[in-house]
Amino acid sequence: WELGSTLFTLNGGYALVRSGDTAGGLYVSRDLGSGNVATDVIVFYSNADTAVSAFVALGDASADYFWRFQSNAWTQHGSLQALAFGRTGRELYRGHTTNTLAKVDTDAAPWTASNWGSANAFDIGDQTSAIVRLAATPEGTLIVFKTDGLYSLKPNGDDIELFPFLRLVPDSNNGKPFAQWKDNLYLTYGYRTFELSPDLELRQCGPELLTTNDSDIRGYITAMCGTDYALYALIYNVDDDNSYLGKWDGTWIEREGKEVPAWHFSLSQAFTGIKGTAMHASTIGAASNHKRLYMGFDSGLVAWFTLSCVPNPVACDQYRFNTTDGQVHLPRATFLILNDLKGLDAVTVQSNTIPAGASVAYNYRSNPTASFTALGKNFTLVQRERQVQPECQR
Repeated sequence: WELGSTLFTLNGGYALVRSGDTAGGLYVSRDLGSGNVATDVIVFYSNADTAVSAFVALGDASADYFWRFQSNAWTQHGSLQALAFGRTGRELYRGHTTNTLAKVDTDAAPWTASNWGSANAFDIGDQTSAIVRLAATPEGTLIVFKTDGLYSLKPNGDDIELFPFLRLVPDSNNGKPFAQWKDNLYLTYGYRTFELSPDLELRQCGPELLTTNDSDIRGYITAMCGTDYALYALIYNVDDDNSYLGKWDGTWIEREGKEVPAWHFSLSQAFTGIKGTAMHASTIGAASNHKRLYMGFDSGLVAWFTLSCVPNPVACDQYRFNTTDGQVHLPRATFLILNDLKGLDAVTVQSNTIPAGASVAYNYRSNPTASFTALGKNFTLVQRERQVQPECQR
């Protein structure tokens, strides 16, 4: 999260603050207590308060009272716990005690315990599953993410379970990866990713829909973030313990007789041996008129990626190539004739940024365990250059 021009990140039981891009560019702003693990954070400015605050949830154990960061000072509450925070309009919501939801109006100070009284408390589902996230649709409908599904509130304060079928895939990670992009909420349940529209229609949209994908870049989404031109995500391959950065611009394509989302998960080298847990887009640290996508991992690593300033990344001078060797995993198109091998006719390199004296080399192999063979052509031309693959090498 960020306050003013300062970026913070939660790392287990620590709140860290960014001071720069060097190895020591994150330092401890606050030790949140031995054995504690932060579960959520929200930035909120109450009309009854003197300054904007960040509230950090630690869970609902007996002494895991939430923290407040305000005016460069940290303070721990003396009696209130929190699993998650959210807001709709002028009201701040707090999930606690497994399945209890409470709210405080913006004209009442959220630091005052009595403002969270029983008159503003609601039971959400039963206590077999916990509240993990709170979010709101553009129309202000509160959505409560529990490990067993999605809930909301009726006008009279009663809870309503929106999609009971989600109960069939209970998991402690359900609902944790979520993002808001355009008018929709994006969330994961049962290692599947869904799009929730403002009129509360749920549609599966994750990369898991491409069932024939057997490349290294496969798995389930563990973190997401909406940006100006795309929904970005980190996908985790449980078999090789690697994560990959990808994006989706909302495009659906026809594949294998059904519509599937056109995810692009080749934006970076693999993040080896780690799983993504959080993402945040910010202008902090970025070049002028640009944004960065900050990524947090379960190892404590924080990385960033420069976002394109225009819809087509080729036209952005900050959206640069990497000189490290990379691999492209092509889809295995069989057109329902499984034994009919398909050939690669040609290789095309398009770039506006190949500098003088540099080139792009291309190698290929016929199966995942074979050695790479050089195409024998170095691509050096700016704009576009094409090389036909030799017949004997197809």
